[in-house]
Amino acid sequence: MSSVDDIATQFAALAVSSGWQQGSSRYRRERRTFIADAVVTGFRTNFGSNEADLSAWRRLCTTVGVGGAEAFGSIGECKRVSGSVFPFSRSSFAAIVTLYHAGTFVNIVDLVDAANAGKTVSKTFKSAQKLRAYSRKPKEEKIFPKKRAKSNPLLKFFLIVMF
Repeated sequence: MSSVDDIATQFAALAVSSGWQQGSSRYRRERRTFIADAVVTGFRTNFGSNEADLSAWRRLCTTVGVGGAEAFGSIGECKRVSGSVFPFSRSSFAAIVTLYHAGTFVNIVDLVDAANAGKTVSKTFKSAQKLRAYSRKPKEEKIFPKKRAKSNPLLKFFLIVMF
């Protein structure tokens, strides 16, 4: 297991060292940019960008907590088990529904944090509405800009509309 700080902790350290005041427009802007960069980098590092890569789909399923994912024989099986059938949204901001296994939704930031740490996602939600409420908490906002996902075909599979 890795002892990598989560994305929010990394940003908090950067904000303190940069002198950004929590709640200021600069702080919010820098936080959104930092989160987007960290998610893009972390997602690509942990899962890649090839939507036809079976091992990437298996890693996604495993990180979300789908047992036995390493034995799945096809991407179709991963999709069926994970429920990843959402089209790319047209909203300007999105979060991940990511592999909603058995009706369970997870946030993209939490997914990347878990993957970076070599763990399974610990915060799950039973509906997209609950995921939205969690992702939009003012001081902990975990929202990913849709346009940043365009460069990663695999990531595009998992976005939902947030606003």
